[in-house]
Amino acid sequence: MIRIREAREEDVGQIREIFLAVYGADYPHHEVYDELWLKRSVFTDDALILVAEDTDAGRVVGTASVLFDFGAHSDLVGEFGRLAVHPDYRRGGVGRMLLQLVIGDANANRAESVSLEVQRENLGAQSLYRAHGFEECGVRRHYYGRGQDAVIMTRRFPVDPAATPAD
Repeated sequence: MIRIREAREEDVGQIREIFLAVYGADYPHHEVYDELWLKRSVFTDDALILVAEDTDAGRVVGTASVLFDFGAHSDLVGEFGRLAVHPDYRRGGVGRMLLQLVIGDANANRAESVSLEVQRENLGAQSLYRAHGFEECGVRRHYYGRGQDAVIMTRRFPVDPAATPAD
């Protein structure tokens, strides 16, 4: 059975292993392989990191996060990131479950939008994000290394005018 929960310190090693299995050793954003960086990410108040745990196997099989300390309007914009599901658990709905819960948290925390970057070649991920309301809004050239562009996608949430302070 798959259970989604917030990441804990003891999950850091398994999260790192998932990133290695999914992104490979040549991934240009090496901080995701640094256990101290991952541990700090688990404990920060500016992020929500979720894991998908196979309770029968006692193993973390996926992860996703949303960061709220992003950009000039950090209280209104979230950065969705690092949705990764171990290759052995793909096509079982784990990514969808993680994505839905992270989106729900961002919306509950009154973010007006959530953005993400995804490899241009990763059409499967782009399709998943579009199915959850994300739209392409730009491209970052060579973001993942020479010749590997990132597609920037955003999802906006309805804004309640009563909850927004007046100017």
